Amino acid sequence: TQNQISGLDSFGVASFGNNSNRFFDSTMDISGEWDGVASLSPNLFMVDKNGGKPIALTKNTKAGYNSVLETVSPKGDKVAVLSRTDLNGAWDGISTVIFNLLLFSTDGKSKIALTKNTKAGLDTRGSSFFPDGKKLAFISTMSLTGAWDGVKSPQLNIWTINSDGTDLKNITSYKKSNFSGITVSPDGQKIVYRGNMALDGSDVAIPASNIWIMNADGS
Repeated sequence: TQNQISGLDSFGVASFGNNSNRFFDSTMDISGEWDGVASLSPNLFMVDKNGGKPIALTKNTKAGYNSVLETVSPKGDKVAVLSRTDLNGAWDGISTVIFNLLLFSTDGKSKIALTKNTKAGLDTRGSSFFPDGKKLAFISTMSLTGAWDGVKSPQLNIWTINSDGTDLKNITSYKKSNFSGITVSPDGQKIVYRGNMALDGSDVAIPASNIWIMNADGS
């Protein structure tokens, strides 16, 4: 990125192996022009390995619509984003206020809201693709029933969902212990994460966080 004016900051970068695309979030001009008009919310941009003009995959210009880069699929054809953008797809529409998990095709032609919560406290945080790119694991305080805008879970739990938005499952249902930092293993068989549950795995919060591993189905 080649902006020199205050307010045109760029953040977290991700790329996929030899794939030509690089992704980042930035408050730069959504037109992709350098030193243009700053957006009041960070947007997701894509640029090929040779540089050139970035392409904005999200195009919000008002405050409160932050989009934060999460992870790129193993094949490089999808990118997961935490965003407060309008779930109906309208830029600068109705902000969800909280973060939902959105999935964009890297050709910019499709967008799917994998989570659809709008009430305060039902944030989604952190995600990881399974190796085939057809499913993701993520962390959220959404209702343990799976209902959108339901009763907030007391703690962050781990969920899985297909990349087309189907087959939503909570694979943990803890009410006292918290989870963070999830990663799916390269073979898709395990999920590693950080948690502060008791060392026997029971739902009793302890003062220290530890690194855990479990089967991808939650067992």
